[in-house]
Amino acid sequence: MAELEFPIPECPLGYTYGQVLDIVSQERMEDFVDWMYGQTVALCNGSIYNYETKSYEQQCVKPHGTIYYPSDVKRFVRSRLGG
Repeated sequence: MAELEFPIPECPLGYTYGQVLDIVSQERMEDFVDWMYGQTVALCNGSIYNYETKSYEQQCVKPHGTIYYPSDVKRFVRSRLGG
């Protein structure tokens, strides 16, 4: 079986909701959201705090909102969708 190729995340933190929707499909998105219950997600507001300079720095070109870690998305796809 060929290894499933995953897209490059749009955010440095991981996949956006739209990317996950493309990866798992509209029909499986509710299953993915249920599976993610209790998992950690990131919130991208477009910046990251630099503790050395004590200031926020731009991390992304725009805020992405809820971000799903690639390891979680890949684990779901491989366990539920056989990829």
